[in-house]
Amino acid sequence: MAEATAKAAGVQLLTRGELQRLFPDARIFNENFCGLTKSLVVMNLEAGRS
Repeated sequence: MAEATAKAAGVQLLTRGELQRLFPDARIFNENFCGLTKSLVVMNLEAGRS
């Protein structure tokens, strides 16, 4: 359990701005629960089309 806690403490979540810089052509959506953002979802709908 201590090892898992230590690994989780070392995780740094990306901000919306960081996601936009990493995926400039993608759309970023908020995933909400009870009116609060619980995660950000990145979608590039054009990537799979030929």
